Amino acid sequence: MEPDEWTINTVHDLLPTFTDTLKIGSVQLQKDDIKTLLDNDADINDLIINVHLLIIASAAPFHKRVLAVESHTISDTIENKLKNIRTSWLDYDIILCPINQKHHWYLMIIDLEQHLF
Repeated sequence: MEPDEWTINTVHDLLPTFTDTLKIGSVQLQKDDIKTLLDNDADINDLIINVHLLIIASAAPFHKRVLAVESHTISDTIENKLKNIRTSWLDYDIILCPINQKHHWYLMIIDLEQHLF
């Protein structure tokens, strides 16, 4: 689904007011990352995915503990490069795991309460 014209125009108008970086959680977006969202042919990078999932996790219902795992953590885990995980995933109810494979994004959702993937 494409953003409507009003949204695109509003973001274009607001871009000059942004500082060089926009920090959301532990992720820092650049102006070019924001511009990417306005281009239908652009590739969404891992920073945009990570920020989106952080926002989703922070908006979860108060009775759910949601962890948004950064995309590089999942890639490193799959490739056996990651030797330890800093956060105990078992402390959460739902884990959001973004995966990029051949320029396509996938989201694996792990529901630890209901034992579902």
